Amino acid sequence: MTSSRCPVAVRRTESAEQDGDGWLMPRRPLEALGVRSADARAWLQPRLVPHPLATYSDKLCFDPRVRQLPSSYISCTDWAAVFAPQAEKARALGWPVCEIAADHEALATAPDLLAGALLEAAGLAANGLEATPLAT
Repeated sequence: MTSSRCPVAVRRTESAEQDGDGWLMPRRPLEALGVRSADARAWLQPRLVPHPLATYSDKLCFDPRVRQLPSSYISCTDWAAVFAPQAEKARALGWPVCEIAADHEALATAPDLLAGALLEAAGLAANGLEATPLAT
């Protein structure tokens, strides 16, 4: 397959064609998402499901008023810089960008950091928030 598209997009499409009936991307290894803890991987692995390929290619159409809503971007920086361009785009749009030292599965592996960032984005203080990671 020859394409001028981004190499990542080509790999995702080929993966879906080979192992996902053409529309599902197989589960990615958790190590590729930055999950280093064996316990976290053991907890997360049975919960992973294939991801629909179309979520990477279908355009979203929003009511133009959505641009008037307050927005922010939370960047999980401990695993890869693949979303750095999106964080820069958010900054260029004037959005606050909060960086947390977490992997791609922060909901399970770094709930305190993620909850704090969400509270900050909502203009609230974490005030002693403490959560137990689902996966440690």
